[in-house]
Amino acid sequence: MSFKSPPEKESSAEFVCDFENVNGYKIATINVYVEGVFSQIDNWSTITDIDFDTSIQNGELYTLETRKNGDSAHILVFWSKPNADGTRPLYADYVFRIRPNGLISYFGVTYYRD
Repeated sequence: MSFKSPPEKESSAEFVCDFENVNGYKIATINVYVEGVFSQIDNWSTITDIDFDTSIQNGELYTLETRKNGDSAHILVFWSKPNADGTRPLYADYVFRIRPNGLISYFGVTYYRD
């Protein structure tokens, strides 16, 4: 059985990310707010919250969701129109991570353009 020590500190960061259309042109921004806790002594960190505001005007085209998993978090952008099987195709994945020293970083975006 493994126990984590109480977190030493809390950390937060804000990022402004560009959002591109299928032709690679910037059409909007996503303002991202990330919070986490960490312990340098025990070498661990966890993202506790991720939130965003966006200037994306095409709500009928895109749906945005957040996901957290330990020391990483994602903002996933899906096409709003589902595939024939009912799933929504992933369009972009913005990745954020926290390190055991509390540094929260934006690791970039991957676009899935067909």
